[in-house]
Parts: sequence; structure tokens; C-alpha cells
Amino acid sequence: MHGQKQSLNRERKRARIFGVSQPLKSRNRRIMEYLLESIKSKVNKLKKKTTNSKKKKPYVKMDKSASVKVEIRSRKARNLINKTLQAADRPGNRAIS
Repeated sequence: MHGQKQSLNRERKRARIFGVSQPLKSRNRRIMEYLLESIKSKVNKLKKKTTNSKKKKPYVKMDKSASVKVEIRSRKARNLINKTLQAADRPGNRAIS
């Protein structure tokens, strides 16, 4: 308790020396807290805006046409043929993967 009184007295002396009264000091503190809160809220709003703009917009997924399906199948078949030929060129116990 004694330490708290000393620190309170020190604060009052400093306030008298620098010409700052207690009510003015608390008012300035409230103003600073208000400014800090308003800055925080503005920063949060800006963060939300940037994250919303980065989100991908939904799109309608289209089915593959018959010609595209044939093209995919032929590509897979070509790749399988190439792997088989490579395995045939290297005799041994290698499995085709």
C-alpha cells in the first residue's frame, strides 16, 4: 500500500511540474484510446476488402464434350504404349508403372 501511495505522489508531482492536471491526462488517454480503436477498425475493414477481392469467383463447370473425351483417352493410350516400348527396350524384371 505504501508503494502505491509513493507512485501516486510521484505522478501528481510530475503532473504539477509539467502543468498537466489529472482530468486532462485522463481525457487525453480516452481520446488516444478512441483514435486507436478507430484505426484498428479501419485496418480490419481494409484487410477484409483485400481478402474478399482475392477469393475466386464461382463458375459453372461444363461437362467435357465427346471429342475432348476421345482426345484424353488417346493421350493415355499413347503414354501407355510409350511406357510399354521403353520397358521392352530394357529387358529385366522392371515392372511397368
